Amino acid sequence: MNLRATSCDGRRRFSTSSSWALTLLLITACAPGSSDGEGTGGRPGGAAGTTGAAATTGSAGTTGSAGTIGAAAARNYLIRTNHCTTTTQPIDPSPCVAYQGCDAGYPVIWCEHTGGHTVPSFAPPAVATFFQQF
Repeated sequence: MNLRATSCDGRRRFSTSSSWALTLLLITACAPGSSDGEGTGGRPGGAAGTTGAAATTGSAGTTGSAGTIGAAAARNYLIRTNHCTTTTQPIDPSPCVAYQGCDAGYPVIWCEHTGGHTVPSFAPPAVATFFQQF
């Protein structure tokens, strides 16, 4: 069976990862000449240098990790790139919010939690909800 032919959407790339692995996803998804990408991960750090929009959901803990600064920078980059406003709307699961006014097909979802550099318990339903919209 040709997995690419039977299971891949040639118009978009979908992936899930955590921490710095999402950096590679964003760079690949946003590189010139690539398909648009959707990504989800624990911390979308290091998005600087990418060139295109990417629908994304991310989360970051507010304690015990200097990486939170990088996560916020990546989130802010995607808010600008996807033309979102800074207005948010709470969504399920809590504590996630959706940034408003983003380009069609390029939502930015952010889930800040009080934990550290971990995968929070709300991550599985948040990731499922994110991918189901496509």
